[in-house]
Amino acid sequence: MKKIIFIFLLFFVNISFCQYKVAENYLVQRIAPTGQPFFTFIGIYRTCSYGEYYVAGEKDVISFIESDSVDRSKLILTLSTKNNYILKDTCKSINSRCYRYIRTIYDYITLDDTEVYKIGGELYAIRKIKYAYLDNVDMYAQKKDYYYYTYGDDQPSEDDDTVLVSAKTFFKTDYIHCLLYMMELKPTHKKIFSHLWRRKYEFLNDCLGTTENKD
Repeated sequence: MKKIIFIFLLFFVNISFCQYKVAENYLVQRIAPTGQPFFTFIGIYRTCSYGEYYVAGEKDVISFIESDSVDRSKLILTLSTKNNYILKDTCKSINSRCYRYIRTIYDYITLDDTEVYKIGGELYAIRKIKYAYLDNVDMYAQKKDYYYYTYGDDQPSEDDDTVLVSAKTFFKTDYIHCLLYMMELKPTHKKIFSHLWRRKYEFLNDCLGTTENKD
């Protein structure tokens, strides 16, 4: 039954929302023990995101690990309408009830077995995923949401409730993946996995102060 629903969604997206694409890439999301109002990863650790996520190709992730440095120019900004972003082009509107059951990127980056790597002195949650997306699009969010990204809990003006701001402009990029939905979790390449620092569930002891450091 699930397979039938999945095939229907593929057909529905392709016909109703213009041509979608399929890719296998790695979610690469920085996490940190921070007091900033980011989303919870586990305990005191947060995903450094207010709804924006990044993906990178396998060769690039291997390069990040081997060079011990994440080249942000190789990261593709990935947004979803499940995270307060919209597509203004009606041809590409995906605000359909069919998507209310689709899990968010956050759900996948915070699964208990998510792998965490130390790169350049920072922590990154990394998952290989197969997903459907649109490109050559711009996405928008209300100005008040961007204000929150920048200033946290400070209150924006009432006018910011209706003003839409381009994601390309705000994040200073010319290219965006509009994620439609996840299709499959894929195994991590062995060259990457050999540098695994910790899985998410291992942070629980960290939060309790009982885990030995893994340097």
